[in-house]
Amino acid sequence: MKIENKNYIFFLGGHDAEMREIKNILTQHNFTFYDKELLWDSAKASGYKNEIENLKGNEIPVLIELTVDIELPSNTIIIDHHNEKENNKSSIEQIAELLGIELNRWQKLIAANDKGYIPAMECMCATKDEIRRVREADRKAQGVTEKDEKLADESIEKNKTIENGITVIKSKTDKFSAVTDRMYGETNRLLIYTNKELSFYGNGKKRLTEKYKNYIKEGKAYYGGSDYGFFGFGKGWFSDKEIEGFKHEIVKMDFKDDIPISHHIFLFPFKWDLKCENKSIVETSFKNRTNLEEIFNIINDKNNFDEGISWVDFDFKINRPRDYNEYTYFYEYVTAVLFDSDKDNAKTDWNTKVVLQYNLNLEKNESKYLINILEREPSGKPKIPAITYELIIEDIIINFYQTGVGILSFHLSNYEHNKPEEILDINDFGRRIYPQFLSESDPKNPLKNVKETFLANCITLQLKPPKYNSSIESDDCFSKYCCEFENKEPKEISKLPEFITKLLGNKFKDTEYGLKKGEVKLAPVIDDRMFTICWYGNDNCSNLLKEKQWVKELNRFEYNYERNELWNRFIFIDNRSNGLANNNFLRDLNIEHTYNRWVDLGNFFGISRYSFILLTNRDFFPKYILLQHLQTMYFQLVMLALLQRASLIRFSDEATKVRYLESTKDEIGLEDQLEYVKQLHGKYLHFVNKIFFREPTAQEQGIELYDMLLEKMRIEREVKDLDRELNELHNYISLTVQERENKEIRILSKLATFFLPATLIAGILGMNTLPEPSEIPTWLFNGAIHWPFLMSLILMFLFTLITFGIFYLIRKKKNP
Repeated sequence: MKIENKNYIFFLGGHDAEMREIKNILTQHNFTFYDKELLWDSAKASGYKNEIENLKGNEIPVLIELTVDIELPSNTIIIDHHNEKENNKSSIEQIAELLGIELNRWQKLIAANDKGYIPAMECMCATKDEIRRVREADRKAQGVTEKDEKLADESIEKNKTIENGITVIKSKTDKFSAVTDRMYGETNRLLIYTNKELSFYGNGKKRLTEKYKNYIKEGKAYYGGSDYGFFGFGKGWFSDKEIEGFKHEIVKMDFKDDIPISHHIFLFPFKWDLKCENKSIVETSFKNRTNLEEIFNIINDKNNFDEGISWVDFDFKINRPRDYNEYTYFYEYVTAVLFDSDKDNAKTDWNTKVVLQYNLNLEKNESKYLINILEREPSGKPKIPAITYELIIEDIIINFYQTGVGILSFHLSNYEHNKPEEILDINDFGRRIYPQFLSESDPKNPLKNVKETFLANCITLQLKPPKYNSSIESDDCFSKYCCEFENKEPKEISKLPEFITKLLGNKFKDTEYGLKKGEVKLAPVIDDRMFTICWYGNDNCSNLLKEKQWVKELNRFEYNYERNELWNRFIFIDNRSNGLANNNFLRDLNIEHTYNRWVDLGNFFGISRYSFILLTNRDFFPKYILLQHLQTMYFQLVMLALLQRASLIRFSDEATKVRYLESTKDEIGLEDQLEYVKQLHGKYLHFVNKIFFREPTAQEQGIELYDMLLEKMRIEREVKDLDRELNELHNYISLTVQERENKEIRILSKLATFFLPATLIAGILGMNTLPEPSEIPTWLFNGAIHWPFLMSLILMFLFTLITFGIFYLIRKKKNP
């Protein structure tokens, strides 16, 4: 491996695992370096003043994580990633680029740890053992002793308090890393202090850097890491009283971010069938079973819902810039499907109306979506207590479409959980509505293995209706609907959990049996998973995924996301493992399912049949622009694609029902079947003309994302297949009807042929062979024979008999 320049002279800063590894690299490649094993708080360029002044003219000083407090040669290279340089790569990565060498796995983990602590290593899919070894090496390099480790345990046990949502620990050791490693994952905001120094870790670091920016300029404070990094006051600059004052100032600050850590939208596509008269759903016309007017009446009847549950019209108005942006993003004919703008129900043409939209009437940002999951200890015993992920409900929307499908969407924000594994858990456990399978290893507890992998122990909607005062904290003001997945007989497990059925009221049922007139059968369109839309802002993951290196064999740059397992798990929502044992296949999947227009900015779109994932950093544009786009325009693109997929599945299901009708044609009749298919085909044509859009927007990126959604859901192919299936079905039944009509015509033709000789004889002899009218009684009752008429009858019978015999002999000859 070629080293570009041997004139570099390196000066090493404060010791940690990264600096130790940099020292190993320099030693391995025979570079000259100076290392005085400085501590962090004393790592300054002045510590090497004499060595720097004695450099030769062609030697280039390279300062690694040293505070510049002296005048340096003009050719000096500064290597650092703290304070104002926090957006730089880690120091070891900068050294690798400077020397033109490639880091190994261990060195990359060291770099991730120094840049973004444990979360950055998790973004690299580091194992628990790798994380443990890196952290142990880092603490050892910092001079953490066994005594410090014990003091850290004592500090947590005796000096830990919770103040205004911040975990505060007065440490008995000045080696804070021993404390932070033990507290990782226990809190989102951690403040550790002694009488001489103070450090803050987690959500809120950026606000502290703004508040204390003057101290940072003076070199008395420092910061680093991502949005959830660290901030601290340097040792020796402040008195005990001042440190205590900073501590009180910080715990009184409001750290609640107006932008969540992640935003999640779960979309439940379903099909609905209205029960009409006393006939089964199969025998009732598709048009009547998908009558939107009846749905309107059901939703607007408050008697159908529990107290506290009510739906209001989704009244889209352009009151804000984001409303205008969302509306004008799409072609005008597309907005008719996206927004229910026809609110004058007295004048509504229900035959042409496409969609009904409603919002759940609730106290937004006060209601919660709770996901309770079971985790296992290494021993196999369940962890106590179980983990509960708490998300704020921003909105719940339901759409009913004239194609007999609907979409229920939960719009949720996460302000508490920031680890990648936690986001994966929220996406995977939060979207499941019934068990995908049951375990046969334990018949008494068939859900055991399922709950340990992807099924939540319980999902609870905690809803606060707007009539309650938001200041009231009593549980009495909440409506709680809990779907607790319990062990039941397989036949008793419903595919509709309580937190969905309760929202829709008592008119919606999950079975056709016992369904009464005016009630609606509801069923999932796809499977046990709701479609998932997710935005996740994580600087560490974003920065890691966008890194690239030139690959000679490919003759192009290869990005880290192409081979990153965590990104694959985000796209396909695998909370434990992606189940792949082929790295080439992993790379192919990641490339195929990533929209890469903005990857150099750290913005990654992942699209699959059941997910739309946006992973970004937490800069201004992703937090305030891209997130808003995901909540509006991108959400609507997904709604269109999901509506089309659900409608196609619904039409295929109806085509199957026509096959059922065909099997019972003697009872229902071919004409009824033909009418059924005509109605279905009419609905399908309406779908193709009104809902199936090949291009919903003029925006280039919108077209590209939409095309990718259609491709992953295989919409174009399904439309062609369904179109062919319906045409073939229509042609088959039409031919069957025509064949039956032709058969009847052939029978009549044969009868006419049999009686043709008789008709011919009657025509030749005429009908005047009958006696006079006055002689008819005598002829009938006295036995008088009228020979002309009798001979005519005999001749007609003989000729008819001869004709039938000829037909018989011809048919027998053809079919011996």
